[in-house]
Amino acid sequence: MTKEEITKIYELKGKGYGYKKIANVMSAPLSTVKSIIIRHRNSNETCCLYCGARIANRPKTKRKKFCSGECKRKYMASHPECIGEDKRILKTCLNCGKGFASYASKDRKFCSHACYINYRYQKGGGQDG
Repeated sequence: MTKEEITKIYELKGKGYGYKKIANVMSAPLSTVKSIIIRHRNSNETCCLYCGARIANRPKTKRKKFCSGECKRKYMASHPECIGEDKRILKTCLNCGKGFASYASKDRKFCSHACYINYRYQKGGGQDG
């Protein structure tokens, strides 16, 4: 492959494209795309799974998947299948009645902070503090 094609592969990977999609866009074999990315990748840099921002990792540490806690929360909210079955508890929100998967805490009662505020201050469900 030419340097321009390799550069294009890295641009697509930086935008969050997967191996298969890059192979289809570039009309190249999947194994070639994988080997180029794996062979030339910088082990100290990853991309955020949610927003695609570049993340600088320290050597000899676990590679980060998200650039911030906010990106992690948004990604997990939009991809509930990523939460392990053993960590997922299905609950019903006390305010709106919608079902939600609780993975952060077993004591969680609301699907969002907005529902908690609405329940506490609009309906008077909580104690004044």
